[in-house]
Amino acid sequence: MSLYWIIGGIICIFLEIFFHGFFFLSTGISAIISALIIVIFPTVSFLQIIIVFVILSILILLLLRKIFIKRIHYLDKNYKL
Repeated sequence: MSLYWIIGGIICIFLEIFFHGFFFLSTGISAIISALIIVIFPTVSFLQIIIVFVILSILILLLLRKIFIKRIHYLDKNYKL
């Protein structure tokens, strides 16, 4: 089952190239971390991994948006033609 999470994570990270907004990036990273949790703890139930995935997605989305928005605004202020 972890292979599906890894494939889904890679697809989401790839989609982030075309659709900006950090949603797919955070979802992809969360899916890959969820796959690692499944590998480390093989007795984790599907419901538990879904809960972990949702919580990770929200936390990573908030963290990445905060970091990248600051970086984007910093670059905009210093941009000169």
